[in-house]
Amino acid sequence: MGFDTMDIVLIILFWVFVVPLTTLVHEIGHGIGVVLSTKKRALVILGPADSSNQKTFSIGRMDFHIKWAYFGFCSVGDDQRLTAFQRIVIAAGGPIVSLLVALVSFIFLFLDLHHEIKNLLTAIVIFNLWQFICTAIPIVYPSWWRPYSGMPADGHRVVKAWKDYKLEKKARP
Repeated sequence: MGFDTMDIVLIILFWVFVVPLTTLVHEIGHGIGVVLSTKKRALVILGPADSSNQKTFSIGRMDFHIKWAYFGFCSVGDDQRLTAFQRIVIAAGGPIVSLLVALVSFIFLFLDLHHEIKNLLTAIVIFNLWQFICTAIPIVYPSWWRPYSGMPADGHRVVKAWKDYKLEKKARP
């Protein structure tokens, strides 16, 4: 049970292209949340969120800053002015999209495809489910989880915004 040339090519493709692209798609999920729930622009970042990562292109109200990487971010600028509901939609967008990518890839596994393509699809399913779990659990990332160390996971943001939403509802007449 060794690896043949095609297996090695698919492993390289997965790590060089699929992981960064599905991470970008996850961040686009947050950007879609921004566009659907606010009138603001979404800053979708693949790679470091610093001045070295300049704007690459824009689509509608989404500005993309892309440096090939395995991590990303989405920003809306001044998020203190967002309602709790808007923060829920934005925070949930990434994990929802990761779960959708996993489900669509899983459905494709039932098609009559070459076994190498099915192996790649299986890896996409597993990675996106892992990404969904790691981002949906309401935690603050530990210090060793760079570059997210000390940041709240998407699930943590949803839970906090949900609590704020309930308070906002009580405050309304």
